[in-house]
Amino acid sequence: AGHARVVGDILELEALVGARGGDEPVRARSSGPVSAAEQIGREVAETLLQCGADRLLREWELHPQ
Repeated sequence: AGHARVVGDILELEALVGARGGDEPVRARSSGPVSAAEQIGREVAETLLQCGADRLLREWELHPQ
């Protein structure tokens, strides 16, 4: 899931990947000028992956509810 908002000319982006079984989700956030939206999105995605989001996503693919 993700949520973004613009405050003035600043984009704030927060995203998370939920874990199965009540484990803590992986979260990431970044902010910067709206003109850097793509870079902000990439930073958040990279942080999620570094924190194990890819593993959580594979678990959801293997065991959908």
